[in-house]
Amino acid sequence: MVSTVSTSIRKAEILEGTVSIVVNVILWAVRLVAGILSGSASLIVDAWHGLSDTSTSVVVIVSSKIASKPPDEDHPYGHGKVTDLASLFMGLMLFFIGLYFAIESIVAVSSKEVFIRYDMIIYAILTAVVVVPSKAILAYWAKKLGRKYGSTLCIADGSHHMADAFITAFVIVSLGLTYILRNPFVDRIVAIAIAVIVVYEGLKILRDAIRNLTDFVPRDLVESIKEIVSSIKEISDVHDIRVRNYGGVLFVEFCLHFKEKDIPLVEAHEISHRIEEMIKKRIKNVAEVLIHQEPDETAT
Repeated sequence: MVSTVSTSIRKAEILEGTVSIVVNVILWAVRLVAGILSGSASLIVDAWHGLSDTSTSVVVIVSSKIASKPPDEDHPYGHGKVTDLASLFMGLMLFFIGLYFAIESIVAVSSKEVFIRYDMIIYAILTAVVVVPSKAILAYWAKKLGRKYGSTLCIADGSHHMADAFITAFVIVSLGLTYILRNPFVDRIVAIAIAVIVVYEGLKILRDAIRNLTDFVPRDLVESIKEIVSSIKEISDVHDIRVRNYGGVLFVEFCLHFKEKDIPLVEAHEISHRIEEMIKKRIKNVAEVLIHQEPDETAT
Protein backbone atom coordinates (compact mmCIF):
# COMPACT_ATOMS: atom_id res chain seq x y z
CA MET A 1 0.00 0.00 0.00
CA VAL A 2 2.85 2.38 0.82
CA SER A 3 4.43 1.90 -2.59
CA THR A 4 1.08 2.28 -4.41
CA VAL A 5 0.25 5.62 -2.78
CA SER A 6 3.82 6.89 -3.10
CA THR A 7 4.15 5.86 -6.77
CA SER A 8 1.00 7.77 -7.78
CA ILE A 9 2.21 10.93 -6.04
CA ARG A 10 5.72 10.70 -7.49
CA LYS A 11 4.44 10.17 -11.06
CA ALA A 12 2.24 13.25 -10.73
CA GLU A 13 5.19 15.30 -9.46
CA ILE A 14 7.47 14.23 -12.30
CA LEU A 15 4.79 15.05 -14.90
CA GLU A 16 4.14 18.46 -13.36
CA GLY A 17 7.83 19.23 -13.10
CA THR A 18 8.54 18.30 -16.72
CA VAL A 19 5.70 20.39 -18.16
CA SER A 20 6.62 23.34 -15.91
CA ILE A 21 10.25 23.31 -17.05
CA VAL A 22 9.32 23.50 -20.73
CA VAL A 23 6.79 26.31 -20.24
CA ASN A 24 8.93 28.31 -17.81
CA VAL A 25 12.08 28.26 -19.94
CA ILE A 26 10.14 29.62 -22.92
CA LEU A 27 8.44 32.36 -20.86
CA TRP A 28 11.72 33.25 -19.12
CA ALA A 29 13.51 33.82 -22.44
CA VAL A 30 10.67 35.93 -23.84
CA ARG A 31 10.47 38.15 -20.74
CA LEU A 32 14.22 38.52 -20.35
CA VAL A 33 14.67 39.69 -23.96
CA ALA A 34 11.77 42.14 -23.62
CA GLY A 35 13.14 43.42 -20.31
CA ILE A 36 16.65 43.97 -21.65
CA LEU A 37 15.45 45.69 -24.84
CA SER A 38 13.12 48.01 -22.92
CA GLY A 39 15.40 48.53 -19.91
CA SER A 40 12.60 47.44 -17.58
CA ALA A 41 14.04 46.21 -14.27
CA SER A 42 10.63 44.97 -13.13
CA LEU A 43 10.29 42.72 -16.18
CA ILE A 44 13.86 41.45 -15.79
CA VAL A 45 13.24 40.62 -12.11
CA ASP A 46 9.98 38.98 -13.13
CA ALA A 47 11.82 36.90 -15.75
CA TRP A 48 14.38 35.63 -13.24
CA HIS A 49 11.61 34.89 -10.77
CA GLY A 50 10.00 32.81 -13.52
CA LEU A 51 13.28 30.99 -14.11
CA SER A 52 13.43 30.19 -10.39
CA ASP A 53 10.19 28.29 -11.00
CA THR A 54 12.15 26.23 -13.53
CA SER A 55 14.80 25.50 -10.93
CA THR A 56 12.17 24.43 -8.42
CA SER A 57 10.60 22.18 -11.07
CA VAL A 58 13.98 20.49 -11.55
CA VAL A 59 14.08 20.00 -7.78
CA VAL A 60 10.56 18.52 -7.95
CA ILE A 61 11.63 15.92 -10.54
CA VAL A 62 14.92 14.96 -8.87
CA SER A 63 13.48 14.74 -5.35
CA SER A 64 10.45 12.78 -6.60
CA LYS A 65 12.68 10.19 -8.24
CA ILE A 66 14.61 9.77 -4.98
CA ALA A 67 11.43 9.74 -2.90
CA SER A 68 9.93 7.05 -5.13
CA LYS A 69 12.44 4.50 -3.85
CA PRO A 70 10.67 1.77 -1.85
CA PRO A 71 11.11 1.47 1.95
CA ASP A 72 14.18 -0.44 3.15
CA GLU A 73 15.73 -1.48 6.46
CA ASP A 74 17.30 1.93 7.02
CA HIS A 75 14.21 3.85 5.82
CA PRO A 76 11.12 1.87 6.94
CA TYR A 77 8.82 4.80 6.14
CA GLY A 78 10.32 5.26 2.68
CA HIS A 79 12.24 8.25 1.32
CA GLY A 80 9.39 10.77 1.19
CA LYS A 81 11.12 13.28 3.46
CA VAL A 82 13.40 14.07 0.52
CA THR A 83 10.54 16.07 -1.02
CA ASP A 84 10.20 18.10 2.18
CA LEU A 85 13.94 18.85 2.05
CA ALA A 86 13.45 19.87 -1.57
CA SER A 87 10.67 22.26 -0.55
CA LEU A 88 13.03 23.71 2.06
CA PHE A 89 15.61 24.32 -0.67
CA MET A 90 12.96 25.90 -2.92
CA GLY A 91 11.95 28.29 -0.16
CA LEU A 92 15.54 29.31 0.57
CA MET A 93 16.24 29.87 -3.11
CA LEU A 94 13.22 32.13 -3.59
CA PHE A 95 14.07 34.05 -0.41
CA PHE A 96 17.62 34.85 -1.53
CA ILE A 97 16.60 35.62 -5.14
CA GLY A 98 14.03 38.13 -3.87
CA LEU A 99 16.50 39.63 -1.40
CA TYR A 100 19.16 40.05 -4.10
CA PHE A 101 16.85 41.86 -6.55
CA ALA A 102 15.40 44.03 -3.77
CA ILE A 103 18.88 45.26 -2.87
CA GLU A 104 19.84 45.77 -6.54
CA SER A 105 16.70 47.81 -7.25
CA ILE A 106 17.11 49.93 -4.11
CA VAL A 107 20.71 50.72 -5.11
CA ALA A 108 19.55 51.67 -8.63
CA VAL A 109 16.87 54.03 -7.31
CA SER A 110 19.18 55.66 -4.76
CA SER A 111 21.92 56.19 -7.35
CA LYS A 112 19.41 57.61 -9.86
CA GLU A 113 21.02 55.48 -12.60
CA VAL A 114 17.80 54.43 -14.28
CA PHE A 115 17.40 54.13 -18.06
CA ILE A 116 14.25 53.13 -19.96
CA ARG A 117 13.72 52.76 -23.73
CA TYR A 118 10.20 54.09 -24.12
CA ASP A 119 10.00 52.99 -27.76
CA MET A 120 10.23 49.36 -26.58
CA ILE A 121 7.77 49.60 -23.67
CA ILE A 122 4.78 48.54 -25.79
CA TYR A 123 6.64 45.41 -26.88
CA ALA A 124 7.41 44.65 -23.22
CA ILE A 125 3.74 45.12 -22.26
CA LEU A 126 2.53 42.79 -25.03
CA THR A 127 5.05 40.17 -23.91
CA ALA A 128 3.81 40.36 -20.32
CA VAL A 129 0.18 40.12 -21.48
CA VAL A 130 0.95 36.75 -23.10
CA VAL A 131 2.72 35.48 -19.97
CA VAL A 132 -0.12 36.09 -17.47
CA PRO A 133 -2.75 33.62 -18.82
CA SER A 134 -0.03 31.07 -19.62
CA LYS A 135 1.18 31.04 -16.01
CA ALA A 136 -2.36 31.12 -14.59
CA ILE A 137 -3.35 28.03 -16.57
CA LEU A 138 -0.15 26.24 -15.53
CA ALA A 139 -0.80 27.16 -11.87
CA TYR A 140 -4.38 25.87 -11.98
CA TRP A 141 -3.29 22.57 -13.51
CA ALA A 142 -0.39 22.05 -11.07
CA LYS A 143 -2.56 22.75 -8.00
CA LYS A 144 -5.35 20.52 -9.31
CA LEU A 145 -2.82 17.72 -9.82
CA GLY A 146 -1.43 18.31 -6.34
CA ARG A 147 -4.84 18.18 -4.66
CA LYS A 148 -5.81 15.06 -6.59
CA TYR A 149 -2.73 13.10 -5.55
CA GLY A 150 -1.92 14.87 -2.27
CA SER A 151 1.41 16.23 -3.47
CA THR A 152 2.71 19.21 -1.49
CA LEU A 153 5.42 19.70 -4.12
CA CYS A 154 2.89 20.11 -6.96
CA ILE A 155 0.83 22.51 -4.86
CA ALA A 156 3.95 24.51 -3.93
CA ASP A 157 5.02 24.67 -7.57
CA GLY A 158 1.49 25.72 -8.53
CA SER A 159 1.69 28.53 -5.97
CA HIS A 160 4.92 29.70 -7.65
CA HIS A 161 3.21 29.78 -11.03
CA MET A 162 0.21 31.74 -9.70
CA ALA A 163 2.47 34.20 -7.88
CA ASP A 164 4.39 34.62 -11.12
CA ALA A 165 1.15 35.37 -12.99
CA PHE A 166 0.11 38.02 -10.43
CA ILE A 167 3.56 39.58 -10.43
CA THR A 168 3.60 39.78 -14.24
CA ALA A 169 0.15 41.42 -14.14
CA PHE A 170 1.65 43.93 -11.68
CA VAL A 171 4.50 44.50 -14.15
CA ILE A 172 2.01 45.32 -16.92
CA VAL A 173 0.53 48.08 -14.76
CA SER A 174 3.99 49.44 -13.89
CA LEU A 175 5.09 49.46 -17.53
CA GLY A 176 1.92 51.28 -18.50
CA LEU A 177 2.46 53.93 -15.82
CA THR A 178 6.13 54.24 -16.76
CA TYR A 179 5.16 54.85 -20.39
CA ILE A 180 2.39 57.34 -19.59
CA LEU A 181 4.27 59.29 -16.91
CA ARG A 182 7.66 59.01 -18.63
CA ASN A 183 9.10 58.28 -15.20
CA PRO A 184 11.56 55.34 -15.06
CA PHE A 185 11.54 55.25 -11.27
CA VAL A 186 8.02 53.79 -11.33
CA ASP A 187 9.47 50.66 -12.89
CA ARG A 188 12.24 50.40 -10.28
CA ILE A 189 9.85 50.86 -7.37
CA VAL A 190 7.65 48.07 -8.74
CA ALA A 191 10.78 45.90 -9.09
CA ILE A 192 11.39 46.40 -5.36
CA ALA A 193 7.77 45.46 -4.59
CA ILE A 194 8.06 42.30 -6.70
CA ALA A 195 11.27 41.32 -4.91
CA VAL A 196 9.52 41.71 -1.54
CA ILE A 197 6.69 39.44 -2.73
CA VAL A 198 9.24 36.82 -3.81
CA VAL A 199 10.89 36.99 -0.36
CA TYR A 200 7.51 36.54 1.34
CA GLU A 201 6.66 33.61 -0.93
CA GLY A 202 9.95 31.94 -0.06
CA LEU A 203 9.32 32.37 3.67
CA LYS A 204 5.89 30.72 3.38
CA ILE A 205 7.35 27.69 1.62
CA LEU A 206 10.08 27.50 4.26
CA ARG A 207 7.44 27.49 6.99
CA ASP A 208 5.48 24.62 5.40
CA ALA A 209 8.65 22.59 4.75
CA ILE A 210 9.84 22.99 8.34
CA ARG A 211 6.42 21.95 9.62
CA ASN A 212 6.55 18.73 7.60
CA LEU A 213 10.14 17.98 8.59
CA THR A 214 9.27 18.42 12.27
CA ASP A 215 6.10 16.25 11.97
CA PHE A 216 3.67 19.10 12.53
CA VAL A 217 0.11 17.70 12.61
CA PRO A 218 -2.86 19.96 11.71
CA ARG A 219 -5.53 19.90 14.41
CA ASP A 220 -8.31 19.28 11.90
CA LEU A 221 -6.57 16.08 10.75
CA VAL A 222 -6.33 14.81 14.33
CA GLU A 223 -9.99 15.66 14.92
CA SER A 224 -11.03 13.83 11.74
CA ILE A 225 -9.24 10.67 12.90
CA LYS A 226 -10.75 11.00 16.37
CA GLU A 227 -14.22 11.42 14.89
CA ILE A 228 -13.84 8.29 12.72
CA VAL A 229 -12.62 6.11 15.61
CA SER A 230 -15.20 7.46 18.06
CA SER A 231 -18.02 6.56 15.67
CA ILE A 232 -17.35 2.84 16.33
CA LYS A 233 -19.71 1.72 19.08
CA GLU A 234 -17.22 -0.76 20.59
CA ILE A 235 -14.69 2.01 21.29
CA SER A 236 -14.79 4.02 24.52
CA ASP A 237 -11.78 6.29 23.99
CA VAL A 238 -9.00 7.19 21.54
CA HIS A 239 -5.86 9.17 22.36
CA ASP A 240 -2.18 9.74 21.52
CA ILE A 241 -3.01 10.30 17.86
CA ARG A 242 0.14 10.81 15.79
CA VAL A 243 0.52 11.43 12.07
CA ARG A 244 3.77 11.47 10.12
CA ASN A 245 3.89 13.07 6.68
CA TYR A 246 6.52 11.59 4.36
CA GLY A 247 6.31 13.53 1.12
CA GLY A 248 2.52 13.51 1.10
CA VAL A 249 2.22 9.89 2.30
CA LEU A 250 0.64 9.71 5.76
CA PHE A 251 1.43 7.22 8.53
CA VAL A 252 -1.12 7.21 11.35
CA GLU A 253 -0.88 5.70 14.81
CA PHE A 254 -3.01 5.96 17.95
CA CYS A 255 -4.17 4.17 21.07
CA LEU A 256 -7.80 3.09 21.55
CA HIS A 257 -9.80 1.55 24.40
CA PHE A 258 -12.51 -1.08 23.98
CA LYS A 259 -15.67 -0.83 26.06
CA GLU A 260 -15.58 -4.58 26.69
CA LYS A 261 -12.79 -5.46 29.12
CA ASP A 262 -12.32 -9.08 27.98
CA ILE A 263 -12.97 -8.63 24.28
CA PRO A 264 -11.71 -11.63 22.23
CA LEU A 265 -8.51 -11.00 20.29
CA VAL A 266 -10.12 -11.99 16.96
CA GLU A 267 -12.97 -9.52 17.47
CA ALA A 268 -10.56 -6.74 18.53
CA HIS A 269 -8.49 -7.36 15.39
CA GLU A 270 -11.58 -7.24 13.18
CA ILE A 271 -12.70 -3.91 14.67
CA SER A 272 -9.21 -2.44 14.32
CA HIS A 273 -9.07 -3.56 10.69
CA ARG A 274 -12.45 -1.91 10.05
CA ILE A 275 -11.22 1.34 11.61
CA GLU A 276 -8.07 1.22 9.46
CA GLU A 277 -10.09 0.84 6.27
CA MET A 278 -12.42 3.71 7.27
CA ILE A 279 -9.47 6.04 7.88
CA LYS A 280 -7.83 5.13 4.56
CA LYS A 281 -11.12 5.68 2.74
CA ARG A 282 -11.93 9.06 4.27
CA ILE A 283 -8.45 10.60 4.54
CA LYS A 284 -6.38 10.90 1.38
CA ASN A 285 -2.96 9.23 1.07
CA VAL A 286 -2.95 7.31 4.34
CA ALA A 287 -0.56 4.42 3.72
CA GLU A 288 -0.49 2.72 7.12
CA VAL A 289 -2.47 2.82 10.36
CA LEU A 290 -0.84 1.44 13.51
CA ILE A 291 -3.33 0.81 16.35
CA HIS A 292 -2.42 0.07 19.95
CA GLN A 293 -5.37 -1.73 21.57
CA GLU A 294 -6.24 -1.53 25.25
CA PRO A 295 -9.30 -2.59 27.29
CA ASP A 296 -11.25 0.02 29.21
CA GLU A 297 -10.17 -0.45 32.84
CA THR A 298 -13.48 0.99 34.05
CA ALA A 299 -15.43 -1.66 32.15
CA THR A 300 -16.95 -4.57 34.02
